[in-house]
Amino acid sequence: MAINFTGGQTSSPILQIGSYYTRSQMSYTSSGSSFNASPIEVTMTPSSTSSKVLVFVQLCAGGDSGQRQGFRVRRHRNVPNDLEYDLFRANAHGSRTRAACTVVPFGGNGINVMSSQFIDTPGVNTQCTWRVEVSGEANTTFYINRSPSNADSGNVYVGMSSMIVMEVAG
Repeated sequence: MAINFTGGQTSSPILQIGSYYTRSQMSYTSSGSSFNASPIEVTMTPSSTSSKVLVFVQLCAGGDSGQRQGFRVRRHRNVPNDLEYDLFRANAHGSRTRAACTVVPFGGNGINVMSSQFIDTPGVNTQCTWRVEVSGEANTTFYINRSPSNADSGNVYVGMSSMIVMEVAG
């Protein structure tokens, strides 16, 4: 399998793929602008320090109507004294919460699809973990794969969320 770059340039092989899929229904209540770690994570050991890593996230998310919510992706490199690193999130702007993707939920029986894709350069060939963290505005609840009401009706849907991580030769 290969990724073709614009202009017909040579292609780079995908060296490995890791994924996490969940159909489980989860809920997280945030305090202010804090983020909660979800179980949506992928661990992989890049084969080279020059490798690039493509990260794809899709969340089926529900929340209270009119209450903003968002997610971010953090990467932890299994290197001594290394801190977790927030990937692909907005620049700091005043006191606003920085996220990779945000949405104002439908509320009730609604589910929003939130997705983000980006390229990471871990710069190590030791184990790394990419993890999705979620947040809801002002102590509201962030639901994954379900609506806030979660009504038991054939007209109400449940979803599935995923994360795919692909190492591409650098």
